[in-house]
Amino acid sequence: MVLPTVVYSLNSKTQIALLAGVSYVEHARGDDKSYYFLWMIGGEYRHIPLTFSVLELPGRLCGVIGGGIIGAKFHRSYDNNIAINTSATNIYINGGASASIDVLTWMGVNVDLRYMFVPTKKFDTLKGDLSLKSVMAGIGVFCSL
Repeated sequence: MVLPTVVYSLNSKTQIALLAGVSYVEHARGDDKSYYFLWMIGGEYRHIPLTFSVLELPGRLCGVIGGGIIGAKFHRSYDNNIAINTSATNIYINGGASASIDVLTWMGVNVDLRYMFVPTKKFDTLKGDLSLKSVMAGIGVFCSL
């Protein structure tokens, strides 16, 4: 999932962030078709306890805690006669760390590692449960204005 994020620095040690993202996967095999659509929107609090330097490039280590809303929609059709559709929306909480290095004065690279907790959702239609709990890891590029 791609998560564009807008970050605002309150001071040299504290940031707040808003993020939103979507993910879509479609699969077809013969007459059977399925798709999965996930979306999320949320906010984060970031505390910067450590600044460092790598090859004389400034960097930061942030502790991150956040939360928001995540939604999922699933569709599966069988031989174009029977279809199962279901969707769910739930809250999420995540926490972890983010490290960033300023490559230029206006651009840098960051690495994130977090755990996302989402309460398990039961689906009578699918006769099963959906658990979106996961470890999230990512590498990104950021631009400063």
